[in-house]
Formats: sequence, C-alpha cells, structure tokens
Amino acid sequence: MDGRQTLVSIFIVCVCLVKLAEAVLQIESFPFSRVSMFAAYRATDRIPWTFELEGWRNGRWVEVSPFLLGMRPGTFRARLGSGPSVLAMRCGELADLHNRNAPPSRRWVRVRARAHGRARPGSGAQDQHLVVQCSLDRRLLKAP
Repeated sequence: MDGRQTLVSIFIVCVCLVKLAEAVLQIESFPFSRVSMFAAYRATDRIPWTFELEGWRNGRWVEVSPFLLGMRPGTFRARLGSGPSVLAMRCGELADLHNRNAPPSRRWVRVRARAHGRARPGSGAQDQHLVVQCSLDRRLLKAP
C-alpha cells in the first residue's frame, strides 16, 4: 500500500470507530442531545400554536412579519406567547412598538392575530383556528 491508501484507510477506520463509540455510549440519545425539540416535555393534550399577525393600513390587510418589527422569528414567537389566552394584549404591544416609530401614514389602524392550533395525532383533539383583534394604544394612532 502506498501513502495515500494508508491515509484513506486510517480515515475510514477513525470514522467507523467514532460511529461505534456513538452507538455504544448512546451519545445522540436523550438527554444528551442538544436538539431543542427535546428541551422540555410537552403533554400530548397540550396543543402547539402558531400565530400570524395582520395589520390594517391604507385600506387593506398587510402581513406583519417579525423582520418588519426588527425581530428574529424566535423572538417574535416568544413575545406572542405560547397560547391564545394573552394573545390580544401581546400582539397589541407588538403593534404599538411599530406604531411608535412609524410615520402616521405607515401606522396600523387595526391589527388582528390568526392563531392556529394543531392537534397532535392520537390526542383526540381537533385543530383550532381563532382570529383575535389586538388591543392598540389609541394615543399612538393620532398624528403628532
């Protein structure tokens, strides 16, 4: 065997040894995994929610994206919460955040949140869809 074949053989053996160590030591199994889906247990009867915000401006509904508010999607989801119980207040706070810095022509007059709850398979629950009108600070809607 020449030098190149020896290096390739050593590399292949090292990769196989690492995979064998992962299997024997169960490195990728819970709780050693850093994957966020394993960060916390969620009961099967708890419905995961997703939210979409829409703002009324210039006579039409406009999608409110996290980037429009200067946030990343994860921060946006965290600010909205994990369920529809406080959604009206929290989405109103996000809209007010935008309206404080926007010129009068770019402010939202109304904001609504669409909440989609996806039932987990085998839970017996149904998918849920809600539309919530967000509470805005009316003082911000007046032109200075």
